[in-house]
Amino acid sequence: MLKAIFIEPVDVLYAEDYLQLKYYEILLQYLRKQDSSWTFDRLMSRREELLESMRVSQPHLALAEALLSSRQSARYREHVAYFRRRYGLRYITMIPGMYDVLKGLRRHFKLVVLSNQDRVERYLRRFNMHLYFREVVTPAKAGAAKPGLEIFRQALKLCRAQPAEALMIGSRVDLDILPARKLGLYAILAHFPPEEKQILPQNLNERSFFASLTRIPEWPKKPRRRGEVPHAVARTPAEVMAFVKQWELPTELSEEEQQKPVESAKEEGEPAPMPTTLADVLRELLRPYLPPFPGS
Repeated sequence: MLKAIFIEPVDVLYAEDYLQLKYYEILLQYLRKQDSSWTFDRLMSRREELLESMRVSQPHLALAEALLSSRQSARYREHVAYFRRRYGLRYITMIPGMYDVLKGLRRHFKLVVLSNQDRVERYLRRFNMHLYFREVVTPAKAGAAKPGLEIFRQALKLCRAQPAEALMIGSRVDLDILPARKLGLYAILAHFPPEEKQILPQNLNERSFFASLTRIPEWPKKPRRRGEVPHAVARTPAEVMAFVKQWELPTELSEEEQQKPVESAKEEGEPAPMPTTLADVLRELLRPYLPPFPGS
């Protein structure tokens, strides 16, 4: 029986497509300083050539290294990092329907955000989603990142769950599905098309970028190895809820996976740590008004 659900927020709870578009528009500015003949369509063609030849998690940075001088590439990297910190919230969009999914899941499971973004709580608060989650696990807190298994183990420990009692809902095969399956968790790949994310291109750059995304996504969406195959693929938020509600999870864990030790959680009766930040204090104040978790 499931006890906990881990969720990667990017492309599951909110979309960063417009933010990714801005990264390429900034890169185009740098390229035009070197060669004024560069166009956005040409840049998208180079992006697709790159992703067809190799797997890279951040194609815009790989293109910058390949097309710019080392000095300009370093400046570009700093530029997009600043842009994300300063303006990122403006270009992140909520995926419709996920509020209802979170409301339904929260009644029955311990929900945990599992993300490689240390600033993810800032984005969750942008849409008031942080109230639905018991924990937010990031590299800064866990000292580990996906696709490593340690961050998953720490999330399991927080929920006092065995791998077979947890489900990972993620948007990336390489960072979410593969490590979850390797550790013995169940896994759902969220693969929402642009219309489900309410992406409506308005200008030439947006049309070119989203057409390119349709042809070749920013990161691998299709499994290439057996260990990357999810238990289900959800193409709408409603399907996520339907799988969790109606899907009978198969018992296909190997004996070796079933015998894998899981780090024990803190002893029963051990006092909870005192809140140390304003966010922790507010979470504790609001907890009595939220529906209780099973077993809590």
